[in-house]
Amino acid sequence: MLGIVPGHRGAIKVYSEEKRGTTFQLLFPAARIGTGAATQSGEGIPAWQGSGTVLLVDDEETIALLGSRMLER
Repeated sequence: MLGIVPGHRGAIKVYSEEKRGTTFQLLFPAARIGTGAATQSGEGIPAWQGSGTVLLVDDEETIALLGSRMLER
């Protein structure tokens, strides 16, 4: 992650408090709209479309199946 985020001109902020936990913020520059790559959805919002591979791993089969279905949609 430390190579991917800066490679896309992004930043990582980490906030940690004892007994409260840790929060990670991944910040990326805003995408340009109107480049012709996006298509319009029914609500007039540019639809995002991409391609690639996602590795989804979980030790519970039910959770892995649910996650897989969510990603497919």
